[in-house]
Amino acid sequence: ILDYVDRRYVTLMKKLGAADQKILEAHLTKIRELEKSLSTGVGDASTTCKKPTRVDTSKYNPRTGLNSGDNGEVVDSSTDESIPLVGKFMMDMIVMAMSCDLTGVATMQWSDTEAKHQLPWLKSKGINQHLHYYEHDGGYRPKELAIIHNWYASQFAYLVNALSEVKLGDKTLLDESVLFWGSELSHPADHSNTDMPFVLAGNGGGLRTGRYMKFNGVENNKLLVSLFNLFGDTRNEFGKPGFSTGALNGLT
Repeated sequence: ILDYVDRRYVTLMKKLGAADQKILEAHLTKIRELEKSLSTGVGDASTTCKKPTRVDTSKYNPRTGLNSGDNGEVVDSSTDESIPLVGKFMMDMIVMAMSCDLTGVATMQWSDTEAKHQLPWLKSKGINQHLHYYEHDGGYRPKELAIIHNWYASQFAYLVNALSEVKLGDKTLLDESVLFWGSELSHPADHSNTDMPFVLAGNGGGLRTGRYMKFNGVENNKLLVSLFNLFGDTRNEFGKPGFSTGALNGLT
């Protein structure tokens, strides 16, 4: 892993203060430990614990900030083109790490907040601009946004399916996990954060899926508390102190 990112981290290190350098070095150490664990076979030696297929990420070189500029010019097309490849590899890494019991929690973010990178793999479907263009810059365009969000949904489905294929006795890794898919806004045109849509998958902690649930006037902090509670963490508050307490009812 570090073969591809070492030079980028060295460049980044020079721009950081002492405290942030320590944090980044700790992160690199964890990755090195992960690589050593893989090479020595740490974890379940069965077929559930195996390395993902390595891919060439040499064209993926995200810069500080956006891959495309605010006025629409593309500044790093090779990175934009590599997003699906690198994203799949990262999901495979998540499945591997959990299969090998190297971690119990993982997060993945596809882009920065504005998502102004290009999506060349969707050009055949008429997508010629970045996500933010169809949300704001070019006016609100739900037709194009549906195409883009459907692609993101297919990636989420890939991760769900990959976890379902890892057998743990008479169950699967998906049975023992909870996946939480969401974004920062509900309606992008006005930056709304009410009526937030979230998707949950997996049956960890007894979560019951296959349902549509609507909670009116409820802070999403309660959902986050519920996720903690599903796995035995008894806290009743998460986020800004005093803003919201308690969990959601009816998830299990």
